[in-house]
Amino acid sequence: MWRTRSLVAFASLSMLACGAAEGEPARAEHAHHAGGGDHHHGAADHGGHGHDHSSPAALRPLMRDLFAKMGELRGALESGEVNEAATHARAIAVACDDQDVHHADPQQFGPRFAEIDQQLHGAAAEMAAVAEAGDLEAARARYGDLHAACVACHAQAPTAQRVDLSAIAGR
Repeated sequence: MWRTRSLVAFASLSMLACGAAEGEPARAEHAHHAGGGDHHHGAADHGGHGHDHSSPAALRPLMRDLFAKMGELRGALESGEVNEAATHARAIAVACDDQDVHHADPQQFGPRFAEIDQQLHGAAAEMAAVAEAGDLEAARARYGDLHAACVACHAQAPTAQRVDLSAIAGR
């Protein structure tokens, strides 16, 4: 029963976090990126296709993706699926590798963005390693580090303070 309510709450919060109005399905921030493979590196305006990957708004798709991955990771940990947890933790660890946000001034995302970003991805890599080794309890113990990084970053970024992170809180 708790798991069903938790999943319904997570889905609802995910839709709201993704910018969807009530009853409106979540949609891609930039439709031409939806198929993947359009990874940019370099100048902020990317040859004039109309948006800036170095702005705080450019983090929205990445944050939505991380929020979803955290929910999937939490579910895997709760259900005891250590291999699935390892997969989700590894995905969080490398989540920014194909995004074009790290070339920008991290101060615009909050005064501690770069520091907390490293903590999050480092903790996710550590969790992935212990989960890949089959240690579910150690992986569960590290989930709090990931969630704490999310909370810390959102607390220091004015545009992110209103985001409800309770759906990904650990137990």
